[in-house]
Amino acid sequence: MSTLILKYTHPRTVVIHIATVLFCFFTATPAQSQQLPKADTARIMTMLREAFAQMQSKPHTAISLTRQALALSTRIDWPTGIVKSYRVGGMAHLFLGDTKNGMQSLENALAKAVDAGLTQDQAIIYYSLGGLYNQTGNFQKAFENAEKALKIQIALGDSIGMADSYSSLGVILSQQKLYEKANFYYVKAIDLYRIQKDTAIEAQYLGYVATNFMDMKRYPEALTYFRQSLGLRKLANTYTNLGNYFTETGNYDSGMYYFKLAIPTYIADSCMLDLAKSYENIAAIETIRGNLSSAKQLLIRALDITRSLSSTRNIGVMEEALSGVYAQMKDYKNAYFHHLEATKYLDSVLNEETAAKMAEYTTRFEVKEVEAHNRTLQKENELQRLKLQRDNIFMYGAAGIAVLLLISGMLYFRQNKLRAAQERSDLEQKQLRAQMNPHFIFNCLNSIQHFVVAGDVRNANRYLTGFAQLMRQTLEHSKAGTITLRKELAYLHNYLELELVRFENKFTADVVCSNDVDPDAIEIPAMVVQPFIENAIRHGLCYLDASPGRLQVRFYKKDSFLYCDVDDNGIGREQSQKLKERNHITYESHGMELTRRRLELVSRSSGKDYTITIVDKKNESGSPSGTLVTIKFPYTS
Repeated sequence: MSTLILKYTHPRTVVIHIATVLFCFFTATPAQSQQLPKADTARIMTMLREAFAQMQSKPHTAISLTRQALALSTRIDWPTGIVKSYRVGGMAHLFLGDTKNGMQSLENALAKAVDAGLTQDQAIIYYSLGGLYNQTGNFQKAFENAEKALKIQIALGDSIGMADSYSSLGVILSQQKLYEKANFYYVKAIDLYRIQKDTAIEAQYLGYVATNFMDMKRYPEALTYFRQSLGLRKLANTYTNLGNYFTETGNYDSGMYYFKLAIPTYIADSCMLDLAKSYENIAAIETIRGNLSSAKQLLIRALDITRSLSSTRNIGVMEEALSGVYAQMKDYKNAYFHHLEATKYLDSVLNEETAAKMAEYTTRFEVKEVEAHNRTLQKENELQRLKLQRDNIFMYGAAGIAVLLLISGMLYFRQNKLRAAQERSDLEQKQLRAQMNPHFIFNCLNSIQHFVVAGDVRNANRYLTGFAQLMRQTLEHSKAGTITLRKELAYLHNYLELELVRFENKFTADVVCSNDVDPDAIEIPAMVVQPFIENAIRHGLCYLDASPGRLQVRFYKKDSFLYCDVDDNGIGREQSQKLKERNHITYESHGMELTRRRLELVSRSSGKDYTITIVDKKNESGSPSGTLVTIKFPYTS
């Protein structure tokens, strides 16, 4: 039951609390140097306060203000303004969901604070980085940064800062489900907040202790702490978590009551993302009760809010929830439409993560190339030194140079061979990830969910069986350099069956092999055809409306070579690219490019000819009529 309800999550709360800490330090600005124009410093602080005020409701506006403050602080060379601009800008990026730029801004703020000796600012930035690393799942770095902040605050005797760091450590441990240890730090923070008579923060963290008890299924203790929290302050997030509490324990009336209590505060404070999640929580209860029309309206309202915030991940979540409601209403057309929308946005999030990983791999590879180049230069310098000595020891020098050249040549060719083998292995692994990438797995699982929601158990079982078989085949084939053509044909048949089910037989597909080819005798590199089939479906056939889609995969022998044609009658590459640009689709397929590079490496290392040809087909009127991809393999058994 709890999986249907969105909890007021700890990472989101950390962002809000860090923003509060940032605001407190606006009033603790060091005395201005007499050389600095007071009008400029006052203007900078005004812009940063305005950015703070707009951070939750209008994060784009907040970011713009911090950039203006940074430019002015840089012009007058004011370190305090520079640090605060980076710091507030980083938090605004986090409210927008832009973790990458948020992280970069905070790192910039830390570097400037260290250079300028702004110790108090360093503590806050370490605290902020701890919360950010916690959001990205890097719990070790999160804990390290929170501890660094705590050490500085203890040295400064800053009890409020110590309380903030204790609470941050509690949040990090809660994310790892170490609830008992998390509550230990929460209680230490609460004791310090109580001394400061900060009832709002005390109430907030009493609510977190209650939430941890709820996650441990210790409901009576959770309810006790929730009541203590409400006794101090009526906080919206406490109402939300009480709504979760009553929903989890099956008391939907009370759950609905507390979810609704939180809404006016979220509206008043312009906490629009929390407002959207409240609507979704209420919609989940309405769905359980069978009030599908009310659930639909709530989710449409939540979707409008997340779209206005440009929160990609949350748009995808709301679209998927709305798709599920339409499916229960048996409005399958709208259910399918919103499912595709959810896939588009959630794919975008997954591709950003994948792109970051690929960038990391590329950097590592480039470093290896630089190191290899440096080693080659060192060998050339050694040869030059030997040549300069040849006048005195010509005979010995010539012999030495010959030996060194021989050894260097052997090492060079051996090193190139090893590097080519390593690069081929890396490319094979990248191709595997590109073939069975997160978006395909996500779509398969959602297709299974679609059949289950629609009550189509037969198709759900059939699809799940095919999906499991395809995953097993992929893992088996990835271990081998080559496989028989028969195994490749079986793999492609299984893959196409899944795609036909997922796209509701929007096109026909045939995989054929000519009679003069023995599929058991010939071997080809594993899994080189599938990326081209996927590309034909995703970028060509799926956009056809009126005409029936057709995909043909043909294996045949010609002039002592084995050929494979992937022939489709889709909209063509040029039209597909225009549709992607018009619909702002950020997904980029890497499978075809990785396959081309892999076959180039195989050709180079084996001395055999592997080539790929792509032809954009045109009809009699010159309009695009599909794409033909031809792959040429050596005919070897």
